[in-house]
Amino acid sequence: MWVPQTRLPERATLVEVAPSHATLAFRNLFGVSKTVDAYPEADEREVDIVASLTALPFPVDYADVLLALHVLEHIPEDRKAMAEIARVLAPTGIAILQVPLSGSDMTDEETLETTGEREARSGQADHVRLYGNNFLRG
Repeated sequence: MWVPQTRLPERATLVEVAPSHATLAFRNLFGVSKTVDAYPEADEREVDIVASLTALPFPVDYADVLLALHVLEHIPEDRKAMAEIARVLAPTGIAILQVPLSGSDMTDEETLETTGEREARSGQADHVRLYGNNFLRG
């Protein structure tokens, strides 16, 4: 397990956005683990904090790891969310982000108005963008 050199393992902090049952064992490896979701009622998630990834209620340099699997493609202001991730991560922290990739070079930021249009483009009605390989390059 990765443990930051600047904190004792029992004080290492994980923030998981839109937590999954599949990541519970990973969460349990950290001394402090907080789960966050903006709409936990959507799929009956139990979370510690109801908040958006664009406005996390944590201080600067709070988290050693921030985990957000299949979250960013749902957020209209994903750059604001990424800035918030950077704000709450400790200097030695890491973000583990997973998004669906289209295989294209560039992210598709076209605004689609209807759920049918979004579903046809990305395979899911609540995705607001389809990331390209430029996501991997930062």
